[in-house]
Amino acid sequence: MAGDPGPSEDALRALASPGDVSLRIANRGSFAASLGSAGWAGLEPGARYLFTVESARRLVARRDQVVKSRRWAPAASIGATWQTLLNSVTFGHNVALGALGRGEATKAAKPWQRRIDALASIVLAIPALALAVPIELAGGLSGRGAVLSLRLELL
Repeated sequence: MAGDPGPSEDALRALASPGDVSLRIANRGSFAASLGSAGWAGLEPGARYLFTVESARRLVARRDQVVKSRRWAPAASIGATWQTLLNSVTFGHNVALGALGRGEATKAAKPWQRRIDALASIVLAIPALALAVPIELAGGLSGRGAVLSLRLELL
């Protein structure tokens, strides 16, 4: 769950440093975020800020930068949507991506829950992927992909 928001300057630092010309965001406005709710894979432990393209645009405007272009990151997006679907059947959060070394996982509290999470992640990996691909294709084509790359330009 996201923490207290704090000042916009902190959000801007969390988003990108002043010299960055590109950045990647987990899109809070994505189909995966809408579908996953509290199980959305973009909710990483300790995350304080959740970005949309519009919020990123407004934040970088404070540094006289503009979002010149945005691109859907298909592989990362499908992975995030796949993990979001798996989060709906596990006690922990982002268990499969954590096991693959692709993010920080929140493990279930009890050992028996962790074993169920591992089993569910293995058994449901292919069915969840079969669902994630069309969901993310629709999201990517409609501008609501799970992970977006933004290219910034100084005014």
